[in-house]
Amino acid sequence: MIGDHGQARHPPGRAARAYSDMPKGKPSAKHVTLTEETNALDYLEKAYEAIRRLPRDHKEWKWVVLGLHGAALRRVEGRAAIR
Repeated sequence: MIGDHGQARHPPGRAARAYSDMPKGKPSAKHVTLTEETNALDYLEKAYEAIRRLPRDHKEWKWVVLGLHGAALRRVEGRAAIR
Protein backbone atom coordinates (compact mmCIF):
# COMPACT_ATOMS: atom_id res chain seq x y z
CA MET A 1 0.00 0.00 0.00
CA ILE A 2 1.14 3.56 -0.64
CA GLY A 3 0.69 6.32 1.93
CA ASP A 4 -0.23 9.98 1.40
CA HIS A 5 3.33 10.99 0.58
CA GLY A 6 4.21 8.12 -1.77
CA GLN A 7 5.76 6.07 1.02
CA ALA A 8 4.97 2.41 1.45
CA ARG A 9 2.61 1.61 4.31
CA HIS A 10 2.21 -1.76 5.90
CA PRO A 11 -1.07 -3.23 7.14
CA PRO A 12 -1.62 -3.02 10.91
CA GLY A 13 0.50 -5.57 12.74
CA ARG A 14 2.72 -6.05 9.70
CA ALA A 15 5.67 -3.73 10.19
CA ALA A 16 8.51 -3.70 7.68
CA ARG A 17 11.45 -5.86 8.67
CA ALA A 18 14.26 -3.57 9.79
CA TYR A 19 17.82 -4.06 8.59
CA SER A 20 18.85 -4.64 12.19
CA ASP A 21 16.51 -7.68 12.27
CA MET A 22 18.43 -9.40 9.46
CA PRO A 23 20.61 -12.40 10.38
CA LYS A 24 24.23 -11.58 11.14
CA GLY A 25 27.33 -13.38 9.96
CA LYS A 26 28.32 -15.19 6.83
CA PRO A 27 25.86 -17.30 4.87
CA SER A 28 26.38 -21.04 5.26
CA ALA A 29 26.92 -21.69 1.53
CA LYS A 30 30.34 -20.91 0.08
CA HIS A 31 29.42 -19.95 -3.48
CA VAL A 32 27.85 -21.29 -6.64
CA THR A 33 29.78 -21.62 -9.87
CA LEU A 34 27.75 -21.46 -13.06
CA THR A 35 29.22 -22.05 -16.50
CA GLU A 36 27.77 -22.37 -19.97
CA GLU A 37 28.42 -26.12 -19.74
CA THR A 38 26.57 -26.58 -16.44
CA ASN A 39 23.71 -24.43 -17.70
CA ALA A 40 23.46 -26.54 -20.86
CA LEU A 41 23.43 -29.72 -18.78
CA ASP A 42 20.72 -28.28 -16.53
CA TYR A 43 18.56 -27.55 -19.59
CA LEU A 44 19.13 -31.08 -20.93
CA GLU A 45 18.19 -32.54 -17.55
CA LYS A 46 14.94 -30.56 -17.50
CA ALA A 47 14.15 -31.72 -21.06
CA TYR A 48 14.80 -35.34 -20.03
CA GLU A 49 12.51 -35.02 -17.01
CA ALA A 50 9.77 -33.57 -19.23
CA ILE A 51 10.21 -36.40 -21.75
CA ARG A 52 9.65 -38.92 -18.97
CA ARG A 53 6.39 -37.16 -18.03
CA LEU A 54 5.09 -37.04 -21.64
CA PRO A 55 3.02 -40.25 -21.41
CA ARG A 56 1.02 -38.72 -18.55
CA ASP A 57 0.84 -35.11 -19.76
CA HIS A 58 1.15 -33.99 -23.38
CA LYS A 59 1.70 -30.39 -22.24
CA GLU A 60 5.23 -31.43 -21.22
CA TRP A 61 6.21 -30.95 -24.88
CA LYS A 62 6.53 -27.28 -24.02
CA TRP A 63 9.31 -28.06 -21.50
CA VAL A 64 10.99 -30.52 -23.84
CA VAL A 65 11.27 -27.84 -26.51
CA LEU A 66 12.35 -25.14 -24.06
CA GLY A 67 14.93 -27.41 -22.46
CA LEU A 68 16.48 -28.48 -25.77
CA HIS A 69 16.40 -24.93 -27.10
CA GLY A 70 18.05 -23.59 -23.93
CA ALA A 71 20.75 -26.26 -24.07
CA ALA A 72 21.47 -25.48 -27.72
CA LEU A 73 21.70 -21.75 -27.01
CA ARG A 74 24.07 -22.30 -24.09
CA ARG A 75 26.24 -24.51 -26.27
CA VAL A 76 26.39 -21.85 -29.02
CA GLU A 77 27.14 -19.11 -26.48
CA GLY A 78 29.86 -21.24 -24.92
CA ARG A 79 31.54 -21.89 -28.26
CA ALA A 80 31.33 -18.21 -29.21
CA ALA A 81 33.03 -17.25 -25.93
CA ILE A 82 35.94 -19.61 -26.64
CA ARG A 83 36.83 -18.00 -29.97
